[in-house]
Amino acid sequence: MMYLSGKYREFYEVITSVLPKKRVFTDALHTLTYGSDASFYRMIPKIIIFVKKSNEVQEILKISNMLNIPIVFRAAGTSLSG
Repeated sequence: MMYLSGKYREFYEVITSVLPKKRVFTDALHTLTYGSDASFYRMIPKIIIFVKKSNEVQEILKISNMLNIPIVFRAAGTSLSG
């Protein structure tokens, strides 16, 4: 796990108790890869989560709202600029 502090560390601990750790990434390769799209923007995320069901999205939203952590969805790679 990449170094996380404060509320991001807390978010990671909570979300990995709900979702499998194998779908939650904080390493440099994943965060750099998913930190850019087809635009000029680059925003390196702290955590990448692959979801499979809508209830997982609901759980992520609930926890991120509770901790006041912003989230960005990425579908086809256009969420950062669009």
